[in-house]
Amino acid sequence: MKRALPVFAILLVLAACGFRLQGSGPLPGQMQSTWIQWPPNASPELQRSLPRSLRSGGVNVAARPEQASAVLLVIENDYGERILSVSATNIPEELEVYHSVTFELRAGDEVLFPRETIIVTRDYTFDETAVLAKRREGELIADALVRDVVQQIRRRLALLD
Repeated sequence: MKRALPVFAILLVLAACGFRLQGSGPLPGQMQSTWIQWPPNASPELQRSLPRSLRSGGVNVAARPEQASAVLLVIENDYGERILSVSATNIPEELEVYHSVTFELRAGDEVLFPRETIIVTRDYTFDETAVLAKRREGELIADALVRDVVQQIRRRLALLD
C-alpha cells in the first residue's frame, strides 16, 4: 500500500497538468465522420497510416464524401531522397530523406483548420560498400517520417477540440 501511494501521486500530478500519451488526444467533434481526399501522388504508407490514426482517435473514415461531416484535404504530398554531399569521386556520402504534407480540414464551405504544411527530414550517411543495408536504412527512415507526419497532423487537429 505504501508503494502505491507515490505512484498514485505521480499519476494525479500528470493528469492535473494535462499530460496525455502522444497521439491520444481527442479529435474535434466535427470530425466524427471524415472523408480524406488524397492527391494523385500520395504516399501509400501515408494512405494507410493517417486513416488508422484517425480511427484510433474515434473518427469514422467515410468511404464517400457524401457520408462525411468533414473533409480532410491532403492537398500536396511530396517525399523522397536528396543528395547532401558527394565524395571527390562523385559518390554520394550523405543523403536526406524528406516527407512533406500540406493539408486542410473543411466542413462544407467552412474551413475548420486552415492550410498547413508539415515537413520532416532526416539525413544519413551512405557507404558504397554496404549499399543494400544503407538502402534499407533509407526505407526505415522514410517509414519513420510518415509516422512523424501523421502524429503531427493528429496533434494539430486535436487543437481544434
